[in-house]
Amino acid sequence: MIKLRKFRYFNDTTAVAKLIRSTFRQFSSKKDECVYGGAKKYFNLYNKPQKELLKNFRRSPIFFVAVDNKKIVGLIRGNKGRIINFYVYKRYQGKGIGFMLIKKFEVECKKQKSNLIKVRASLFSVSIYQKFGYKKTTGSRKYQRMGLILQPMQKLFK
Repeated sequence: MIKLRKFRYFNDTTAVAKLIRSTFRQFSSKKDECVYGGAKKYFNLYNKPQKELLKNFRRSPIFFVAVDNKKIVGLIRGNKGRIINFYVYKRYQGKGIGFMLIKKFEVECKKQKSNLIKVRASLFSVSIYQKFGYKKTTGSRKYQRMGLILQPMQKLFK
């Protein structure tokens, strides 16, 4: 049974970084999504010592993980009004885990008085975000600093 809980600094850092690297490599590191060495740059962001990963993760006040029998199988993190990371292991996709994570994130943003959530979606994940009500705001963009081609999207709340 899948349960959602808040990210636990120190205890979850290694498992979360592994999930991000593994899922990114599998789905979003395709040639058409990466320019200027983007796949390697992004992968290396999450292939650092735990202390550096913690520093990065602490910048996300909204951070939830999906757990199946003590194993982290999904995550969502960001801040009021912006999703930074959203990943679910392939084996667990299509089982409603992504929906649970997105809804949990949205509830938290609403509690913080946000009426808008933005995300720079990978090209692979655009259709997933669209299923959750997110809309493209422009065409895809090359983010040279990260070397990725991403699709800006957002969801407005009433």
